[in-house]
Amino acid sequence: MILFYKLGMGLLILLAALLIGGVRYFNRTYGAKAEQVFYTAVLPLEGTGGDTVIRAVRGLFPALLAAFLSDAALFFMAPSFSGKTRGFLFAAVLLLIAGGILYADRSLRASEFFSLRRKKTDIYEKEYRDPGQIDIAPAKGTKPRNLIMIYMEGMESDFASAAQGGRQSVNHIPNMTRLSAENIHFSDTEKLGGAHNTAGTGWTMGAIFAMNSGVPFAFPLGPYLRHLDENYAGGVVTLGDILREKGYRQEFMCGSDAAFGARKAFFEQHGGYEIFDLYTARERGDIPKDYYEWWGFEDRHLYRLAKREILRLAAGDAPFQFAMLTVDTHFVSGYRCPLCRHEFDTDAENIVACADRQLAEFLDWCAQQPSLRDTAVVVTGDHPRMDTYMVEGLSYYDRPIYNCFLNPAVTPAAADGRPGNVNRIFTPMDMLPTVLAAIGFEIPGNRLGLGTNLFSGEKTLAERMGFDKLNEELSKQSAWYTEHFS
Repeated sequence: MILFYKLGMGLLILLAALLIGGVRYFNRTYGAKAEQVFYTAVLPLEGTGGDTVIRAVRGLFPALLAAFLSDAALFFMAPSFSGKTRGFLFAAVLLLIAGGILYADRSLRASEFFSLRRKKTDIYEKEYRDPGQIDIAPAKGTKPRNLIMIYMEGMESDFASAAQGGRQSVNHIPNMTRLSAENIHFSDTEKLGGAHNTAGTGWTMGAIFAMNSGVPFAFPLGPYLRHLDENYAGGVVTLGDILREKGYRQEFMCGSDAAFGARKAFFEQHGGYEIFDLYTARERGDIPKDYYEWWGFEDRHLYRLAKREILRLAAGDAPFQFAMLTVDTHFVSGYRCPLCRHEFDTDAENIVACADRQLAEFLDWCAQQPSLRDTAVVVTGDHPRMDTYMVEGLSYYDRPIYNCFLNPAVTPAAADGRPGNVNRIFTPMDMLPTVLAAIGFEIPGNRLGLGTNLFSGEKTLAERMGFDKLNEELSKQSAWYTEHFS
């Protein structure tokens, strides 16, 4: 009997330690909440960066050590305990587990997430504008431009100095700050700022989906999510679908396994993109067959290979879109590559500064290519980085993601007597019509999906409804969404 007590208590102690220690590590390390955790967990996880797993094991080591020592003490001392003492210890451990569950719920806001998911919204019936039903045509006298779309992993404007609009004592992204001042940058302030992620857009594929479709990723948790390779939002018309219909060749490049998060399925099914990922680079001899760093290959190789692919697309007769996703600034803290310097105290700061320099060098290269004269470049973060290494004490929704439009076909219209690119409240969903306008297309009504063309000066849904109200509605369930977009 005492043996069963030891085994049972040992497992309960381990559970309590992992629960409390795991949540504590998560709180100290990540800025994500229940939505990001659940959707990331249920979507395909091929190619997950090994460093993320290693860091988690290290972070849990103190909890595991505490559990081991407690179990060892219990193993040797339990025979001397009275029945009353054993019962007291059992109750104490159950209370620890219950406290750990409450701690996890409060930290992840899981109850709030599932509570809102049980409520219904009619925002899509009222506000959705189907891109497939709108006559999107080149602006009069304009030849639509090529598009280079750069999604920068976890790149937020908070990495700039407070004087520039960020949250740092020094500016870790001086080149990006300069590019924003010299080109078109949409901001939620009069300084450096950006879009604010909503429910359904707060992780990489959620953000990319929203920027391309004008709606958040809000499919019900369930079997459908495991079959995205067969049908990824078949009822949605996206940027890729629109440009393919207009005759564009399209390619998506990332330095990891493109299957992660069902990215490959999305880009192949919505626009017929060519896919260039870790395995493509290996097969073509661009990196060694067994090469694997961070999530696959680093941004220094990504930019090198992107130059070649862009020139190949530019040499063709058709207009093109080249989309790429960086990875070095991925949580946790990022990846130090050989190009990183030792300017700052932490790896996270040095990695962000390195990403800033690599982007600037790549954009300088683009500007020097005669074949890219008729090409617009859009740089955007995907979501706030899911850690707290450089930004603490802020809600995930309060951390703006970076954006910059280079060589667009239009300029922002004034809104309410003020410049149309500042003091705006907008979300990733507004990127769909805004990007199309940037490359020279006119959009009747200036709205697609739930997004608004920021160049038009029209108010976004976030401006009309208020960000918090919009976010609440997007957190709810919609049978119309599931029926029309699945």
